Amino acid sequence: SEIRLTQIDKFLSCWTRQINETIEYSATREMSKTYSDHDKSSPADEYIFWQQKGMTTLEVFQQLQSHQIRRVMLYLDKWPALKRSYQCDTDDGKARNYAFAKLCKELFSSLTEAKSNEKYLR
Repeated sequence: SEIRLTQIDKFLSCWTRQINETIEYSATREMSKTYSDHDKSSPADEYIFWQQKGMTTLEVFQQLQSHQIRRVMLYLDKWPALKRSYQCDTDDGKARNYAFAKLCKELFSSLTEAKSNEKYLR
């Protein structure tokens, strides 16, 4: 079971990193575009940016809907002993699951924003 916990930890760490990179890359690119190239950007540039952000975010979001991710989340819900492995402050091992779910929600918000802006600029 210790091996399985280690594998799950690596799996979630990889996905967490990928989600954060997707959100941060988009935010960093958006911010730098807003402050450094404000006079140079055209509506077409903005449309392309939001379209690409939407496609990238959607790709990651769809992967999160996989059976494998769902199994990992169910596994985490069932294992209160995870708190020792993750050094959680809570009384149960669901803290890692909660943090991951919260990050997925941020990704969904990012996707919604991108699609909304793309639609507006269309």
